[in-house]
Amino acid sequence: MYQYNWLNTGSVNKDFYFYENLKAYVDLPTDNYLLLKFRGLSTGYQRTCIAMPSNGDYTNPTYDINDRYATFKISMYNSPVTSGGANLDTESARKLGLIVLSTPEMYEVKYYYRGDYSLRIHSSIVALTEIPELQSLFNITRAVDSSYIQAPVSSYTEYTDNDVTSQDITTKGLPAEADNNTIVQYGVQTWTPTY
Repeated sequence: MYQYNWLNTGSVNKDFYFYENLKAYVDLPTDNYLLLKFRGLSTGYQRTCIAMPSNGDYTNPTYDINDRYATFKISMYNSPVTSGGANLDTESARKLGLIVLSTPEMYEVKYYYRGDYSLRIHSSIVALTEIPELQSLFNITRAVDSSYIQAPVSSYTEYTDNDVTSQDITTKGLPAEADNNTIVQYGVQTWTPTY
């Protein structure tokens, strides 16, 4: 279990280190990438990222691994947009160990290693190996609001009332899928028909 409380309003990012006993479970082949998968337990927010190599070389990565632990380093951002305006919730950023994690949230963290430079996780990938014995919980709380734009995990439209507006009907006798606001409550669409 890891815990981080985001205290500093001026802090755009924070380097975070996971220390796990990797050698107890696997003899890691050389030149492999260490991959982390984060899954929010209350929101379902999911991201993967490649841990930052200790040598800084993403073509031939090496990591700090000894007989007691391996170091999985990431740079965690509290918002997808930094003060410079660059979007960091991108594939290229996650491949460099930069990850945007919504807060507050409790994340399940799973660990993988792979022979290719990719973020995809699927059971059919030969180059990808999960380390099922390694699983962590990562709880992130926020003591202050971020001074940067926050990435909402979900959003809603606030209505002045709950009346459904009239929509154009398609040849199938139903509103177009994009226009269907059936059972709108508090601005959240709770049912979507199958067409």
